[in-house]
Parts: sequence; structure tokens; C-alpha cells
Amino acid sequence: MKTNWMLSMVVAVSAIALGATPARSTDLRSMVATPLTGTLEIEQDIPVCDNLDFTVGVTGGRMEIAPAGGLDENGNKLFMLTRMNVTFQAFSTDVSCLGSHDHRDFTDVEASLGQAVTFTGVAMGGGLYNFTIPKEAFVVYQAAIQNGESDTSFRHPSQDVTGSVNLTSGAVHLLHVHVVTGIHIDIGCCIHEDKAGFLDANIDGTLAFPDSDGDGVPDNLDNCKFTPNPVQLPRPITPVLTVPPNITLLSCLDRGFGMATATDICSGLPVTVANDAPLVFARGPNTVTWSADDGVDPKLFAPQTVTIDDQTAPTILSTPPDFTINNCRAVSDQELGTPTGSDDCGGAVTFTNNKPPIFFAGPTNVTWTAHDAVGNTSTTTQTVTVVDTTPPTVSCVATNPTGNGFRVSASDHCDVPVIRLGTYVLAQGEVVQIQETGQAGVTLVNNISNDGLRHFQVGKGQAVITATDAANNVSSAVCGK
Repeated sequence: MKTNWMLSMVVAVSAIALGATPARSTDLRSMVATPLTGTLEIEQDIPVCDNLDFTVGVTGGRMEIAPAGGLDENGNKLFMLTRMNVTFQAFSTDVSCLGSHDHRDFTDVEASLGQAVTFTGVAMGGGLYNFTIPKEAFVVYQAAIQNGESDTSFRHPSQDVTGSVNLTSGAVHLLHVHVVTGIHIDIGCCIHEDKAGFLDANIDGTLAFPDSDGDGVPDNLDNCKFTPNPVQLPRPITPVLTVPPNITLLSCLDRGFGMATATDICSGLPVTVANDAPLVFARGPNTVTWSADDGVDPKLFAPQTVTIDDQTAPTILSTPPDFTINNCRAVSDQELGTPTGSDDCGGAVTFTNNKPPIFFAGPTNVTWTAHDAVGNTSTTTQTVTVVDTTPPTVSCVATNPTGNGFRVSASDHCDVPVIRLGTYVLAQGEVVQIQETGQAGVTLVNNISNDGLRHFQVGKGQAVITATDAANNVSSAVCGK
């Protein structure tokens, strides 16, 4: 009689959480159960003779399940078995029937998970989660030494795998794994048959939660799992919020007041850090309130003082355009226009300028100064150019209605004009005697007469005084007119 034994098991479960209180954050490390306990039942039909039916025990093994505590999924839990090795008691089979005899020794019997497998545990209450895992989702590697020879294979279970996880006690019952087997029977001359059999594995374990801080208290029982607290003193305030030091800045728009940091020292949750700093600080002290929120613990608040010592000059946004005038004169503020500006601290920006009382020929720079509320200043320049095209004013007025004496004068806004009678230069306010004759041109009769006046003879209609300014603008006046 020949028998072909195939041992196979598939086991999968994951993320077993210990304790009645769910973990406050997902721990991606595995929980570990070792050693494992349980049984392996072996049953095989033998035609004519007695069937084989016996049970052997689990002698050890290791199960690793991640993440610790599982993942919440609509009130249920998502688990993953990442690793499992199970060893069984050695056993023998001894079949004698109709004169035929077969003896087999099975040693080093073990089964390993062929691939990680996930499943959903359905909440049953009290921390208990039942699950069913489709048989096609499992692959297991089985190995044994049969009569001194290696016997290995990869197999799927023949039925869906069932079991339970109890998060309150940490117990995992794994599972009812049913694997169909078969043997080929050769007995004597007449019996040559294939007969079915099966293996049923049931495995139990208690999972140990990670101890993140190494204080001897498993994370599921630890009231602060990332900070050593072996005697479980009252939970410290968490998250821990550290705000930047108080600081003085030189601008109301300066954002360089630092960044707070926060750590959830007990649960390792991500912490959202925020502050209520305004977009524009006020001059003087400002209180910035920082907050830390891990979404579970009470939100934590802490202040920082940001003092603004405003030393930032206002910004000039626009400067009036340069322009040109045609005479030397005063220019009103309305003609100049007005710059615009803004200040980092807000409030009005005022402007002053250094315009002269009179703008003279050529370019003159007008400096505009912007002032903020605390005296910070900035400047900009506007150019006003005088291109003199305006002639001077000139007069030649008779000093005596019946005589031939005349007083000459001239004025100009840009400079002192030159006064002439013909080619002769006259002084400002000078009194001259002019006598019209029949001879054309202008002739100086004598320099100074007995009466102290210069005497000129001019042709008919040539008693004309001219005034010329520095820009060569000319004006004239007829004496006696």
C-alpha cells in the first residue's frame, strides 16, 4: 500500500490590538504572538481497513501582525498577517491491511505563511472581531521530513478560513483551516483506489503589544506610550508646544517672528500648529497666540510677544512728473502735484518739499520727503525746468514834459537785463538827454554834460530803448511815448 501525505495550512490575521481602549494613533509596527498553541487533526479514509484519525499538537511558532491596533474601517477593523511559522508534533502512520503494510514517520512538520494577507474583522461587541477570509487569498508553504526525505509544497485551503480576534484580551483564535488531502491505495491484487482525507488546523495565540518607550507597559495599556511612565503617573499635558522667543521687529510687515513647534509626546499623533498673527502688526507690543492641535487632546495655547519698533521708511508709490515753464517765477503746490505713498504700519503718509520761492533758468530739483507717523522718511525728486522765453519789461519815461530828458529802466524775472540806446549801454534808472536830428543813427554828443547827463543825438524815430535778458529775449520802448 502506498500513501501520499500532503500537509498544508494557511493562516492569516493582522493588526491585533490589545486592551479595551483603541490605540490613539496607528502604530505601523507588528504585534507578536509566540509561542503558538493549538492542534492539527488528521483524518484519512482507508478502504477495507480502519481509517486513520488522530490529532497532534502545535509545539511552537511565531505570528506577526501589523499595524498594532488595526485600522478603523467603518466601525470594523482592517488587519494584516505579515508573518507566521507553526511547528507541529512529529507523528507516524502505520497501516496494515490484507497482508500489506505501510509505515511512515513525519518529523520537522511545519507550515509558513506564503504571502501576507489582509482581511476585515467584523465588530461583534466587547472588543471581539470575527472574520472570514476567502480560501483563494491564502498561500501556505508546508514542509515535513517523511521517512527521511523532504516533502514540501505550496497549497491553498479547501474552505474559507475563519477565526476571531479579541482586542480586549488580545486573544487570536486561528482559525479553522480545512485542507483536503488524498492517498492512493494499492492493496493486494484488487484494491487500487484514491481516497480522500483532510487536515484541520486550529491555532491560538496571545499577541503582545509593542512597548514604544520601553517602560514595561504595553502601548495599549500605557497612558503615554512615547514617554517612559512605568508607574503610570497622571498623563502629562500633550501636545508639548514650544513657541518662539519674544522678539522686536523693525517693520509692521515683518513676518520673521519664528515658528512654534509641537510634539504629541504621548500618542505620536500629527500636530497642527497655527497662530493668530495679523497680516499687519501694530506699533509697539503685539501678542501672538500659538495653538497646537492633535485632533484628540484639548487644544493647547501659548503666547509670544512681537514688539514693533518701526524704523522702516514709508514707500513712495508715485512722484509728480517733471515739467517745464517759460519764465522764472514761483510755482504753486498745485502746479507741482502731489506724490503718493504707503507705510508698512498703515496710516497716512504726508509729504513736504523744498521748492524755492522762485524757479530760475535751467533745471531745479524739488526734493519731496515722505513722513510716516513716527518720523521715518524717504525722498523722491521732481525736476522743474525754466526755459526763459519771456522778454524783459523796459520803459523810457520823460522826466519833464517839455524837455528832452528821459529816465530808462528795465526788469526781468530771471536776471538783470542789459539796457541800450543803439549800441550804448545805459544804467538802470539812468536819465539821459535825447535830441532828434535829421541825421540817422545814435550819437553820443558828450559823456557827461554840465548837468551831469549824457546827451545823445538820434535820427528820426530812433529814440528807442532796448532791454536784453540772458536768454537773449529782447523788448523795446520808444522814449516819450
